[in-house]
Order: sequence, then C-alpha cells, then structure tokens
Amino acid sequence: MPLTFYRCRKCKREFNNFRDAKNCETAHPEPVSVKNVQYTIKHWPYSVEVTFNDGSKRVYYAENLSE
Repeated sequence: MPLTFYRCRKCKREFNNFRDAKNCETAHPEPVSVKNVQYTIKHWPYSVEVTFNDGSKRVYYAENLSE
C-alpha cells in the first residue's frame, strides 16, 4: 500500500494532510529587505540585517570569508 504525505516547500517537513502542509508554508516569514551591516576587506558583506514581512529582523553573518 503506498503512503501519501504532503511536504512544505520551504522547510521540507512532511505532513499527513494537505492543509497542515499549506499552513506550514504560509507560516514561514518572507524577507522584504536586506541591509548591509558590516563589511570586511572582501567584496561582500560580513553581516546583513534581514527584515521579514511580519516585522521581525535578524542579522546573518558570513560563515566562509576565505573565498
């Protein structure tokens, strides 16, 4: 017997029904703007601040600066 499941397109979490998968997809915030916070001697920023559609903000840092 085949098993049917539904997967969130954004986080790949699996659900037993379509409604829960769709709710998961819509619950993920979407980025609306990105602001450079800090540069290094490289061409790309070391850290950026991302603002999401729900008003929240997060700062992300570069993991690999050796390239």
